[in-house]
Amino acid sequence: MSALFDERNDPMPNVQSMLVVTRDGALTEGLDHVETTGKPISLTAETGHLARLNGRVQQMARDKDVIVVQTDPHDPDDIAALRVLVRSKRPGASVVALADENLSLADVQLLNDAGVERVLPVPHSADALVSELSRIGAARQVTSPVASTPSKAAGRIIATLPARGGIGATTLSVNLAESLAAPRGFGRSKTRAKVALVDLDLQFGSVGSMLDLPEHDALARLAGEGTLPDVTFLRQAMLDHPSGLRIMPAPSTFVPQDALGVAQVAAIIDVLRTEFDYVVIDLPHAVARWIEPVISAADMVLLVADLSVPVVRQGRRLTELLTADNPAVPLRLVASREDKPMFRSSTQREAERALERPVWAWLPPDQKHARAAADQGRPLREVGGVLSKAINRLARQVERELNTSSAVAKGV
Repeated sequence: MSALFDERNDPMPNVQSMLVVTRDGALTEGLDHVETTGKPISLTAETGHLARLNGRVQQMARDKDVIVVQTDPHDPDDIAALRVLVRSKRPGASVVALADENLSLADVQLLNDAGVERVLPVPHSADALVSELSRIGAARQVTSPVASTPSKAAGRIIATLPARGGIGATTLSVNLAESLAAPRGFGRSKTRAKVALVDLDLQFGSVGSMLDLPEHDALARLAGEGTLPDVTFLRQAMLDHPSGLRIMPAPSTFVPQDALGVAQVAAIIDVLRTEFDYVVIDLPHAVARWIEPVISAADMVLLVADLSVPVVRQGRRLTELLTADNPAVPLRLVASREDKPMFRSSTQREAERALERPVWAWLPPDQKHARAAADQGRPLREVGGVLSKAINRLARQVERELNTSSAVAKGV
């Protein structure tokens, strides 16, 4: 995802003008401005396909704060025109794509790679378009996260995804994050990574209760307001834990699983990865639309499953969904509540074939210590047991793999 702009560096942080390009003239007929936060925004509307209007759109976009274009990620000419438009816009301007609401993860990533900062479904009416444009303008005006400097490496995103409920994915998320945040080294050479833990299981998230944190409804408030979070909001929304973790717990009140928008979740990720070395995201068992930017941004996705037939089947459906259009999704299979065998059984080999990937890590059953840690609101490291040791080993695997991929990307 593209970084959001710091208003100190943006020459015009408030939206004063927009360009809207749609293929359906009925959507923009009669539009000359929209209102947001009581202020009118000058609006220029153009009808036609982006690729055919490319030169004209470039000219009109040069002095606009926000450019909203309807586009088709499956059309190479449209993508090429979009890239040219992004290069020709003024510094600080935002590009928003309107596209089919059934986009795949690969389609969203393609638009992001072309320079689009937000991807929204095409509105069904002129009134819906006006409402959407007003929200875009309002979100841009209230959003001012601090962008990372070119010299700072972006933090790593690690998502945990359960193949079924109650499989131990949240236990993994909590204790993986705690292990990544633990001090390393000795004496004055001791270092500590900055780690964030985000609970995006909006309805049944238990990260907060597992670590004995007070109830906190920042995510519910964000969902209700519909605005994009900035760095100030996220700093206030996160709670400190004695382990050194900063945690964004799930809401304590009931929130629909799809209450957060795709752009809101993308903004959370964009901001947090500039603030932290690692961001561990605990995902729900249910699949919501806003999972797309998490998977697109993730440096590693840990699919947590046992190797029973029903769970393997569910895991296969999830892997097919996540990799349908992007086989390169960094998906790693974690066998939960399964002892690592000396030799794979036929059942285990069959499970790996069905999931089309080997088991990357094994987490042994250890209900006694997992239950004690949860009841006491403490990390497993403080309670002990074989599961704690296994998650600590997994954390070192994560570090090694991500550090290796970073070195390869840099050509080291």
